[in-house]
Amino acid sequence: MTRAHRVMGKVREAMRRRPAFLGRIDEIVLFQKLDQSQLEQIVRLMLGASPLALRHARSPSR
Repeated sequence: MTRAHRVMGKVREAMRRRPAFLGRIDEIVLFQKLDQSQLEQIVRLMLGASPLALRHARSPSR
């Protein structure tokens, strides 16, 4: 059984008392947990973009 099937089974189980809500779910997107190095890379990218965004926001509009 795939991870997606297990998740959908859990959703069905949780929504057993609310079948109308379950019918509204079109798709479930599964994400993999980020590891420490991936989180650090995201933080570095975001912090590196911050000064540029601040400079752009402070520059006079033309």
